Amino acid sequence: MNGDRPRVALLAALRRHPVASVLPVLLLVALAITLGVSRPPNYTAETRLIVGRIDVGAPGALAGFSNATESLASAYSRAVTAEQVIEVTARRTGRPPEALQQQISATPIPESPVFGVSAVAESEDAAVALANSAGSSLIDYVRRLNRSNPDARRLLNEFKEASREVVRLSVVENRLRDRIRAGGNPVQQDALQNAASETEAAQLRRQALREGYRASQQGQSSTQLLQVLNPATQAESDRGEVLQLLLAIALVAGIPAGIGLAFLRTNRSVRQAVR
Repeated sequence: MNGDRPRVALLAALRRHPVASVLPVLLLVALAITLGVSRPPNYTAETRLIVGRIDVGAPGALAGFSNATESLASAYSRAVTAEQVIEVTARRTGRPPEALQQQISATPIPESPVFGVSAVAESEDAAVALANSAGSSLIDYVRRLNRSNPDARRLLNEFKEASREVVRLSVVENRLRDRIRAGGNPVQQDALQNAASETEAAQLRRQALREGYRASQQGQSSTQLLQVLNPATQAESDRGEVLQLLLAIALVAGIPAGIGLAFLRTNRSVRQAVR
């Protein structure tokens, strides 16, 4: 019975002062609509990139293709706010780099080699242009990273040194052969065998370095690991989303305020009647 009294009092207050109970809600809803409509909207556009060009001819490449591309997509998505990407995008769009750090983001799509690069701007055209520019800058950045193979120069230098060593040992071996033809001795025969072995080993090392350098050059020539899957063509406004949020806040705040105002009016009326 005691629990029913507050409920009865609440209903009585609402019936007695219906205008007061809905007035805060109406005022806050009107304010929310005014703010939501008058506020300049932000537009969000997204361009989707895909990781590809994995060397499926390599042993075990097919088995790890899915995991590899998914991991690369996640890693590349985090690189969208790298300093080099931001600087290039800033030059292309004429926007300050500090602002782009807040306007550009990327989100990988789970269990896929795809991720989206999103951009927020003040107009639909600006958001579309910014998203596509950020995606293009990221592709260029990834291409530069894949081309800068620090092992390529080392392998080339070692290959040159190995080639010089083969030439030097070949000269030694040929001189020993000439001496043996002119009448050699067992000591010179042993020296020739050692020289031939060293020359063969040097040739094998030179061949291995040649193949390593060639592989590094082939890897650098296939750098299009990241490609545009779907360029941004349109942007979505956040006006509807923000308006819904403001209306929800207005209702959450307005309903208790209306109930409280109705109770306040009821208590005031009761006090005046008692007097």
